[in-house]
Amino acid sequence: MTVSVTGGQKFRIVTNAEHTVYQVYHCGISRAGFKVKDADGNAIAFSNVTLAQGEDKLWYVNISFAESVDTKDFTVSVTKGDATYLSTELGVSGIKINGTAVLSTVPATETK
Repeated sequence: MTVSVTGGQKFRIVTNAEHTVYQVYHCGISRAGFKVKDADGNAIAFSNVTLAQGEDKLWYVNISFAESVDTKDFTVSVTKGDATYLSTELGVSGIKINGTAVLSTVPATETK
């Protein structure tokens, strides 16, 4: 699917056939890939991946699972590229699982 944050550049979210990995394409190039893993490190199949604005007015990629799936020990890992590309180039502040933030894409800043 092709998406964009308000006023931002368009990009594509493409899932693999098994719905275990998705990639973010921008300007025709795969910039970052992600997968969801359970507590044992196994890849978990998701239902859908969408772009949505949170209550905090920031934009997030939301990975959806059926309501019956317990996602509390799930994590999102980067399989390709750099997650900060989503924030710095596309305006996406993080990744959520069923509406709960699990990964920030905002680059860390050093404090002195």
